[in-house]
Amino acid sequence: MTEHSVHGHQLTSRRSLRHYAWRRQPAAGRRGSARAKVIGGGTDGNEQLTATVGTILLVLLVVMGVTILRLHQLIAVHQFVGVLLVGPLALKATSTGYRFTRYYTGDPAYRRKGPPERCCASSHRWSR
Repeated sequence: MTEHSVHGHQLTSRRSLRHYAWRRQPAAGRRGSARAKVIGGGTDGNEQLTATVGTILLVLLVVMGVTILRLHQLIAVHQFVGVLLVGPLALKATSTGYRFTRYYTGDPAYRRKGPPERCCASSHRWSR
């Protein structure tokens, strides 16, 4: 078998060549990569992140609503959840802003996905 040199690494077997080629691919492009399935990136990853954070925010906001009903008894929980909301709110705003920016700056992948949905689009249908 002939020796191959890739970026200063001596690769002597077919296995090491395949392994090197696999490692050079981005995680999102590898078949069977658990990491690629979790953090796919791109438009799908952004959509998944935004939806997940939205679900977390919904749960936290429901807890906030319940604590408002008995604010005197649950003031500590109300304050804790209020502080806890800062992280997911910032992440949601960032992921939404990222999609907005990528779409309106002309990124081809985000243009194919379409424009960001209008706020309260479903409520506009009922008001007609």
